[in-house]
Amino acid sequence: MLFVSDDWGWPFYGFMRDPRALPPCELEGLPVPRTPTLDRLVQDGVGFHRGVVTAARCQASRESIFTGLNRRDLTVRRFETLTYPGHPTIPVELARRGYRTLGIGKWEVARGGLSASFTDNDKYTTELGRGPDDVSALNRGELQIVDRFLEERRDDGVPWMLYVGPRLPHQPFQRPREAPYQYDDVDLDAARACKQRFTISPVSFRRFLGSCTWVDELLRRIVEDKLGAYGFDSDTLVVYTTDNGAVLRRGKGSFREAGMRTPIVAWAKDLFPATGLHPGLVGTIDIFPTILDALGMDPATGPAFPDGRSFLPLLADPSARASEEFRRVFFSNWRPDGKRAVRDDRYKLYTSLFGREEAMYDLDADPFERVNLLLRNRLTPETDAVRAALATDLAQWWCSRGEGGVACN
Repeated sequence: MLFVSDDWGWPFYGFMRDPRALPPCELEGLPVPRTPTLDRLVQDGVGFHRGVVTAARCQASRESIFTGLNRRDLTVRRFETLTYPGHPTIPVELARRGYRTLGIGKWEVARGGLSASFTDNDKYTTELGRGPDDVSALNRGELQIVDRFLEERRDDGVPWMLYVGPRLPHQPFQRPREAPYQYDDVDLDAARACKQRFTISPVSFRRFLGSCTWVDELLRRIVEDKLGAYGFDSDTLVVYTTDNGAVLRRGKGSFREAGMRTPIVAWAKDLFPATGLHPGLVGTIDIFPTILDALGMDPATGPAFPDGRSFLPLLADPSARASEEFRRVFFSNWRPDGKRAVRDDRYKLYTSLFGREEAMYDLDADPFERVNLLLRNRLTPETDAVRAALATDLAQWWCSRGEGGVACN
C-alpha cells in the first residue's frame, strides 16, 4: 500500500525532531502535530529521515513517485494516462503481472485520471455512484471503496496494490472539529523567535496542524483497522511519503529543504525488523523499484531505473556502511529554467542553467539553508573539495542522458 499526503513539510513530524534527524537548533520551540500512527510505524518499521523528493511541486513529484524517474528522464510534459508508452508505472506494471489495483484520492499525474490507470477504479465508479478519485470523500474519511476492494481481494486471493492520496494537509486545511484535531493553544511566537518565516497566518497554522493529525488518523484507519479486518496486516508493505513541503517560506516550489526534504516511512509487520530512524539517503524515486523488489520480481524483466533503486536491503540494515553503499549522492531537476541540485548525506549544491554554481549548504549545521558557503570566502579547503566533487557528479549526471544533453559543452 502506498499512502501519499499533500504538502506536508519535513519539520512538522514529531519523529523528525529526533536529534538524529534534526540536530538541536532553532526548531526546539516550534509546535508539531500529534501523529501517533506515523510515530508507531517509524518505531516498528523504518523512517528515512533524509528522504527527498525530486520536485517541490505536486504533479512533477508524483510523476517521479509513480515512474521511479527523475524529471530529466521523463519525455512527456504531462501523462494522458499512466499507460503512456515507454514509461512503466507502479499500477500498470503490477497489473501486467496479475495484480488488482485501486487508487483513491488526489492524482494530478495524468489527464486520464485514476480510472484510466488502475484496474478497479471504473468498477467502483459504476457500482457506488462516485469515483475513487473523489478527493472530498476521502478527505472526509469515507473509506467504503477500500472496504469493498479489500473484501474482494480477501475472497478471491488475487494480489493487490492500493494507492491512497488525500489532498491533505494542503490548503484549505480540512480537519474534523473534535478535540484531537484542535490546536487552539498554539501560536507562532516560538517560530518568530527562531526566525522562521511562514506563508500562512497563525490561525491557518493551527488548522494545518489539525489537518496533519487528521491525515494520521486516516492512515490509522486503513493500516490498523482495515488491513487487520481483512487479514492483510501481516504480509503487506506500507509506504508513506508526501509530495513536497509547504507552509514555511522557500517551501513549495523551491529547491530548498523546506520544499524538497520529506520522510519516507516503510512498515511491514513481521517482514523486517523494527529499525526506527535510518540515515540512508533515500528518494521517492526509490519507491517503485522497492515495491517490485518486495514482490520478488526479477529486475531483469522489469522497468529500467536510471537513478531509482530498491531500499529493501536497508530495511534490514540501519548501518552507516549500508547507507553509503546504497547511495552516495542524490540529484534533482524539475524547474523549466534549468536549475538543478545534488546532495550527499551532508552538503547540497545548487546550479543554474549551463551549470553555474549558485549556492552550497551544510545541511547538518544549517538545515534551513541560511548560510551560503559559496559567499564571503566561507569555503575551507575541505569543503571546497566537496564542492568540486559534487559539481563534477552533477555535470556528469546531467550530461549522461535525457534532456540534459543540450547543456553538455
